[in-house]
Amino acid sequence: MPASTVVCPECQTVLKLASTIHAGKKIKCPKCESVFSLGEGDDQGNCSFTRHDKAAPTKPPRGRREVDEDLEDEPESARESGGRAAPPAELEEEPDDDRETEEEFQPRRKVQRKRFKAKKKETSRGTILAIVLGALFLFLLAGGGLGFYLFMTWDKNRGRGDEDLLAYVPADSQVICGFDFKTMMSEPSIASWARGLAQDTRNNAFFEACRKETGLEFEQLFDHAVLAIKNPDPKNQRGAQQVSPATYTLVARSSVPFDQNKVSKAAREAKAKKNGWKTYFQISEPPYSFLFMPSNRTMVLSSVSEGQMETMINTGGANPVLPATALELIRSVEHDHFWAIFPNPSGAGSALFGGQQGPEFLPPNVKEMLEIVAKAKGLLLRGNFGGSKAKLSLHLHCADKESAVRGAELAQSLWDQDLKGAANPFVMATIPAEVRPLIDEFLQSTQFATQGTTAQMTSEISLASLAAAMKYQQKQNLQVLQRFGNAQ
Repeated sequence: MPASTVVCPECQTVLKLASTIHAGKKIKCPKCESVFSLGEGDDQGNCSFTRHDKAAPTKPPRGRREVDEDLEDEPESARESGGRAAPPAELEEEPDDDRETEEEFQPRRKVQRKRFKAKKKETSRGTILAIVLGALFLFLLAGGGLGFYLFMTWDKNRGRGDEDLLAYVPADSQVICGFDFKTMMSEPSIASWARGLAQDTRNNAFFEACRKETGLEFEQLFDHAVLAIKNPDPKNQRGAQQVSPATYTLVARSSVPFDQNKVSKAAREAKAKKNGWKTYFQISEPPYSFLFMPSNRTMVLSSVSEGQMETMINTGGANPVLPATALELIRSVEHDHFWAIFPNPSGAGSALFGGQQGPEFLPPNVKEMLEIVAKAKGLLLRGNFGGSKAKLSLHLHCADKESAVRGAELAQSLWDQDLKGAANPFVMATIPAEVRPLIDEFLQSTQFATQGTTAQMTSEISLASLAAAMKYQQKQNLQVLQRFGNAQ
């Protein structure tokens, strides 16, 4: 039955309805906010109620903006009284369907602000042009640097600096000498002589120019050196047609690196030539006509033919072209302060006696000695310095032990009978005064012995007398060069 008043089953509040409510309609108590529906009444007017388990959703706290909007919608009387207007007692009728009178609370979606995205700036033509010009500048700079590097290193060889000095010694050398200039230059009495061994007394302009160009002193450029000589053919000394001129080859190892361009600049009329990837120079520095620097630590000066020069270059500083016997002798003494070998002892003996190996006027013991020398494997001179003395030894490597013993006996006999003491004043008178002190010391200190297949002669002399004799020999060598056309 319809009703105009209803009692809330929860809080017992009497609800006065503005209109008649029929059974089955949902009612919400404004005090306890319970939702219930009105059932069928009995004859006495009592009604049953049905409570709904689902309570109205609790509204979340409203924001300030929502409160302000509600205040604007309130009646003026409510705003003046400082409170909200009382809710009307009458509840609107719900539609006939079974939907709830109030909609479930839907949380308000938070409005997300759009993030500001910077617009891509378009690359201007000026920026592109600047990038292109910058890249072009870097390319030109790199190309210019590469060009400058190639210009500065075009005629430089890229060796390691540890080349074998013997690899640049001609195979037909008759005399090969080795010098430890670092040790020899430390001896004041022979320092000037040692310097002259590498320099040519006729013209040391090249070595002086090297010193000025590189800023390196002689003992720095020539820490160790090998000097190889091929003497003129003996026929030349008798006025016959020249067959082979004397040749000189100097191979030096420096103690510090040098600039190859500065060394070639120091040489007169230097003309660069190529042999494969290697560069060498044709120069006009008598007696040397070629200059080759396999690295910035090794220098080769030579007067050999161009074909021989290229052969030495092709060794690569590792494969000597010397005969095996000569190379073996050098390896046994290459760490001495001074050494010299004669790969062909017969040639050395021939030179000692004017090119005659068996002249009729020579005594029998000399002829026999020359025969032993001619069959020998090599003649070796060694020298080591200590204090003011020099210890020298001469080694004749014979073909067998019997030849060595007989050679030592013959040498001792010749020394005692023909050279030693004042018994032969004629021989002493023919010796130049510069060399005489050295010969006198030799005569007094020389001894002979044998060791296996080697006949040995040992002696001890002063460095002062040795220096005097060597200076004289340098002058003689100069005269020989001038005589046979190597001097300019």
